[in-house]
Amino acid sequence: MKYCKNLMNAKALYSEPTQKAYRGNPLIEALPNPMSIDEIYEQLSDLPSFDEKEKIARASDRLQSPAQLLTCFQPLSVHIEMVRKIYGSIIQGYQSRNPLLPEYSMDLSQLHSSVISKDSDFFNVNLSNAVSAGSSIVGYSGVGKTSSVKRILAQYPQTISHEEYRGEPFNHKQIVWMKLECPIDGSIKGLCTSFFIKFDELTGDHTYVKYVEKGRNSTDQMIPQMALIARRHSLGVLIIDEIQNISASKSGGAKRMMNFLANIVNTIGVPIFLVGIPEALPFLSNEFMISRRATGTGAIIMKPLPSESADWNIFLNGIWDYQWTNIKTPMDESISRKIHKLSGGIVAVAINLYIAVQEEAIKNGELGKSEKITLKLIDEVAKSPKFCMISGKIESINRANFQLREAKKINNEEYEGLCLDNGEGKIQRDSSKNDNQVRDDELQRRISLIPNTNEKFEAPVPYTQETLMNRGQHEDPIDNI
Repeated sequence: MKYCKNLMNAKALYSEPTQKAYRGNPLIEALPNPMSIDEIYEQLSDLPSFDEKEKIARASDRLQSPAQLLTCFQPLSVHIEMVRKIYGSIIQGYQSRNPLLPEYSMDLSQLHSSVISKDSDFFNVNLSNAVSAGSSIVGYSGVGKTSSVKRILAQYPQTISHEEYRGEPFNHKQIVWMKLECPIDGSIKGLCTSFFIKFDELTGDHTYVKYVEKGRNSTDQMIPQMALIARRHSLGVLIIDEIQNISASKSGGAKRMMNFLANIVNTIGVPIFLVGIPEALPFLSNEFMISRRATGTGAIIMKPLPSESADWNIFLNGIWDYQWTNIKTPMDESISRKIHKLSGGIVAVAINLYIAVQEEAIKNGELGKSEKITLKLIDEVAKSPKFCMISGKIESINRANFQLREAKKINNEEYEGLCLDNGEGKIQRDSSKNDNQVRDDELQRRISLIPNTNEKFEAPVPYTQETLMNRGQHEDPIDNI
């Protein structure tokens, strides 16, 4: 790897890209090299250290060990997609913002003029060939959206300092990525304020004091100032988490926020990734402009792992090896089904349940009982008070999964006579859609994820450790509908 992980700042190291279109662009040549599947798995994996001798330690000592699983991470097929989509967006955004070209200074001059005139909609700005595309990452709480994004971004230095390029002086501070949280009130001013605070942390400048503190600047001036800074310091990608907060903003504010983000993408050329929970989907798909920006090169939908998927087997078998009970309980199909049912296929819930089960088994050992992990023990822990607050959510997920399985059994003939009722009577059949499209729309309606849409989000072919060793063998793709 060109750079170490988790670097705040790195000195630029250049490598010539394979693609001719990217050569001669120091922003692209200074980025880490693209990773293969094997490298992604190696760099993102984070599993606890484990010694079999720990299993014979005192119960009081072993009780502290299962919690190590809270920090473990196993790359799955969706993470491969995320790595490549984020990297591709950064490259595409930088391709049209080469700081060595004459247009760079002209663009900065135009943005400076928009600051002076408080042109927050960039009506008088026509930057040179600003091209970029972001995306959105949507999923239930606990499926690993934020943690996955953090691990992927950790593969890049957050800033790269340039001093010399191809024998010529080149003094430039490149901000590769910035991650912000959408304000609770969904306000543009709150987002801009967060931007200036984060920018000052990365550069040591005092933009927050200059543009935010004491409320001296209006939003109309903060917006172009933010755009100017993003362009001047070659911001590679902007990640905005908790995007569902936009839908809760005051009347008119949500649309203005999305117009603002669209300007950052279209006018300034900075790709934006929106991260949030399914509650954001109705808002993101409400208008064509918003849905197009949120989808970009293809939205990433992080759903609970299906019980029969390769990803679920990889995940569960991966963490199951880390047992600190004095009796080794092998994984079998009944245990896999039980944990999936009690966790709804949500990774964070499954890990917490497995930790609690091990702790309970070790406590049983202290009382002279067996430390074997059984289906009964798993059930008892899942129904204990520590998990009662999420049991309702898990039941709703399992119910949605059941409805989806049942809906998939509908064949074309049965579907023709199906009465679709949305509470206002029958839904009229759209003659412009074929049977498969209508059925897909109904499946989406039943699980309340993306109503009245027909977009399909393809998951990459899942892999196992065997396929990592033998790239010629592939398992069947996950059925990600």
